[in-house]
Amino acid sequence: MALNMSGLLARYKFIFAVTVFLTICGSYVANKLPISMYPTVNKPNVRVTLRPMQDAYGFYNQWGHKIERSLKTISNVVDVEGTYKQGLVRYSVNFDWQVDPEIAKRDVAAIASFYHAQLPEHEPAPIVDILDPSSENYFIIYSDKFNNAELSRLLDEQLVPMINDMEGVAFSRVSKGNLPFVNIRLSPYKLIEYGISASDVIDTLNRHQYDLKLGELHSKTQGKISLKLNKSLSNLDEIKRIKVATIAGSPVLIEHVASVFFDKEPNRRHFLLDNKDVVTLAMWPKPNANIYQVSKEFKRVVNEFVEGFGGVAALNDPQRFIDKAIESILYALLLGMAISVFVVLVFYRKLSSTLIICISMPISLALGILIMRASGVSINLLSLGGMSISIGLVVDNVIIVLDRIERARKQSGLLSFSVIVEAVRDVTSPIMVSTITSVLVFLPLAFSHPAVSSILRDIVLVSSSIIISSLFISIFLTPSIYMLFCKNRPARKMNTKEKESTAPKYIVFLHRHVWLSAVVCLSVISVSIYLIADAKGKLKTEIIAEPKAEIIDVAIDFNEVGVSKIRKLEIIKPIYDKIKSELDSEVNYVYMDMRDNIVFLSLFLNSYKQFETSMDKLSKIDFSNEYSDVSYSPFVTAALNVKSNPDLIVKVLGKYPEQNRLILKEVYKISKSDKGLIKKVKNIPGDRKSKSLVVNYNELAINNLLESGLSDDKFKEIENYIEYSSEPRKLYNLKLQDQELPLKLSVDKNKDQISHIYEVPLVINDHAVYLNDLITLTNQQEWRQYYSRNGELSYQVNIWFNPSVNKKQIEAFKDRLKAVLREHYPDGVLPIAFEKGSEDSTLAVISLVESLILSFALVFMVIMAVFHSYSRTLICCLSILFSISGAMVALVYFDCSLSVNALLGVLILVGLSVNNSILILDQYIKFKSVLDLSSAIYMSVKVRLKSLAVTNLTTVGGMVPLIIGFGPGEDILRPLGVSVAFGLISTTIFTIFTMPFLLTFIDRKEPFVREEVAF
Repeated sequence: MALNMSGLLARYKFIFAVTVFLTICGSYVANKLPISMYPTVNKPNVRVTLRPMQDAYGFYNQWGHKIERSLKTISNVVDVEGTYKQGLVRYSVNFDWQVDPEIAKRDVAAIASFYHAQLPEHEPAPIVDILDPSSENYFIIYSDKFNNAELSRLLDEQLVPMINDMEGVAFSRVSKGNLPFVNIRLSPYKLIEYGISASDVIDTLNRHQYDLKLGELHSKTQGKISLKLNKSLSNLDEIKRIKVATIAGSPVLIEHVASVFFDKEPNRRHFLLDNKDVVTLAMWPKPNANIYQVSKEFKRVVNEFVEGFGGVAALNDPQRFIDKAIESILYALLLGMAISVFVVLVFYRKLSSTLIICISMPISLALGILIMRASGVSINLLSLGGMSISIGLVVDNVIIVLDRIERARKQSGLLSFSVIVEAVRDVTSPIMVSTITSVLVFLPLAFSHPAVSSILRDIVLVSSSIIISSLFISIFLTPSIYMLFCKNRPARKMNTKEKESTAPKYIVFLHRHVWLSAVVCLSVISVSIYLIADAKGKLKTEIIAEPKAEIIDVAIDFNEVGVSKIRKLEIIKPIYDKIKSELDSEVNYVYMDMRDNIVFLSLFLNSYKQFETSMDKLSKIDFSNEYSDVSYSPFVTAALNVKSNPDLIVKVLGKYPEQNRLILKEVYKISKSDKGLIKKVKNIPGDRKSKSLVVNYNELAINNLLESGLSDDKFKEIENYIEYSSEPRKLYNLKLQDQELPLKLSVDKNKDQISHIYEVPLVINDHAVYLNDLITLTNQQEWRQYYSRNGELSYQVNIWFNPSVNKKQIEAFKDRLKAVLREHYPDGVLPIAFEKGSEDSTLAVISLVESLILSFALVFMVIMAVFHSYSRTLICCLSILFSISGAMVALVYFDCSLSVNALLGVLILVGLSVNNSILILDQYIKFKSVLDLSSAIYMSVKVRLKSLAVTNLTTVGGMVPLIIGFGPGEDILRPLGVSVAFGLISTTIFTIFTMPFLLTFIDRKEPFVREEVAF
């Protein structure tokens, strides 16, 4: 190995040239790397949306539980959640990790299509999508040339198709004004006059569907050929002249029994910015798309289209958010590098050494970027975080080599090729061992929980590649730079005092009183174990911390269904005024998304730095009112695409739905009142009821008026009148005036729809009657929502706790909840159960702890293979215990959670912390052959002290910017910086001061030898 090393170092000019070339390549490739907020994480959540005409509970009983169980049979489906509302059914199909989103969507769509084929023909087709709200691009479009309705139509007809054709776009949508449709309004009196039923008109219209698909024909040469019936209607006059029947040889046309005209359906969703109606354009990228690139292209296309007649304002722009987060972490990376250089300059006070270290950092980054490109790693917060950590490790190895070369110069008085080679050879072994241990700790992650391997893949690849490149930089590049610029320069020789090898009195005292060493060591180990156990109970587990939000969504859920826009604004106004009054200095503008039964007030903050203050102020506002329920939560742009599971689920397990709802309401009320513990709470299903009218047939009146009763056709006729009297109902779409418009049927009505239904006339068995004679309408309150999981109705409260809440507080909350419920339900056992909701985060943490144990075992075996001694290997590995205790205490102090990133920092410490011990032990073994035990211990620490101090301070300095935090993503990498920095500080202190005790204890019987030693 010596001959090979000498030969390689002799080609130092070639090594330097190759390094320069690779650095240039890496710098060029850096501009070609894709950019994202996080690594790609595949854990699909596929949503199926149905809009059945059937009653919600009836649909669940007939179809819903079957659909859920069928969806559950799909491979890799974890669970299926179904939410049932009147006119809206949604299924959330949650897949396991590492499942391709497109395959998941395809499998779900197949089952949805199968059941849709069995539903009534008039039911609209299911919508199957994978939506990540945090990746949504949301823009406001404004124009002085067009009004909102004209602008909306222009964007929908021309811009939206262009966007949907873009690569990586799932779909886009523009807000619309009052939607046009063709209204065919039946006149019941005209129907009676001509003796035609509503069913006759419906059947006739259905025969004129535009482009109706009839099936497929099979051809031997052309395969399957689609067969369509084209009865296109091009204008209203053609619709009016459709023949319904023939009476006495004269045709009865649609216009004889109905009025046909263009109508506009009032929009049920309104968008307002600071109380002004606006047109919005939203785009959702595909699950596997590069959000950054798609957002950038989307913005370009929209701006080019709008240029000349209007402008664009971004409400949610993932590209801008990612840019800010990436810029902040790049700033932190550069600041960490500057701190490292400053530390070296302070300790060495030599410009040449400082310049060599300055050169090593960008070179290591360039080499790392080349490996990133080859392995498909993007520039994201985690990969840049890996660079921040690894930069310190590169500097560590370079400093060790520099320190050894400088000591060799002092010993020889002249720096020559042979002196450099000998110096590098002296430290090659410990550097290689420390590099192997630093990289080896990542190996168990390949077998860890998918949440861990998916999220940490990029940071592990980047860190490993830079650490490996540091071996080349320290052993070959650093000596090459010395030979190019510093060789044959004279150096000050080491004086006698510097060569002094006599151990100080305290080490001699320890050698003579071994029991004291044992007591000190056991005490330190016991304290470290206690600190780890104590900190673990205080830390909350989560997969990864979310970045700070710049948007807070305030949800206003109305108690009544179908409230008019004017009435909604009246209810919203006092809530809006309170928010503006309290948060005026923090909120830039307020965007309002008004839907049927809920309104979202999106508060756009001036800066992410005001997020915590704004959330605190919102928690102190009293939003209670009799018309709505108010809740709020952060909206994080470009967040990790993993479903946020609750921390705790309270399940109600009673036999009777009504009692379950009451208990559910009480649990929700108690939970929501505890704002100190709970960040967010949601009861599923909701505890609200909606008013409904129930149609009852008056059997006695029917039998008295109509001797023969009602046939099935007549019952259907009555149902048609009632259905089309309530509101215009769509039959199908047809193409008129170069646009596709819905064709809807309605019945003449007055303003009071209830009285109108009663007054609808019809002829049955030659008797003229009114619906009032045949039916009664009764008011009824019915549950607005039902919730099912895997085909079984479920009643539960989902709770998300504040990040600072620990396990003891959660247990105390559960006891308090049960105590309050017993006051209301003193008899019997409470029908509630608690479940952990954050299963993924718990499993991820457990998996990382297992990886930590396996990494420890791997490091132990490597050190054992090098030193061939159990006792000395244990001494090295004890530094791991010290580093973990320091990291855990720091995580508690800085209010960090026990996230994947925090535990990754602890895992990195397993490799880093033993490096100090390896270097000291390696030097100790060399001194031990020529010095007595006390002097060998003292000199091994003394010789390595400077390099250890500088290397660890540079690594900690690189972590300082992560701990301070910059940009909206500062909370993501802070746990990593905290655990590495403070774990390294604690292990350095304990190693320097505890290793003499440990070495004194294990080698206390070694004989005294005194020989001349070179320093």
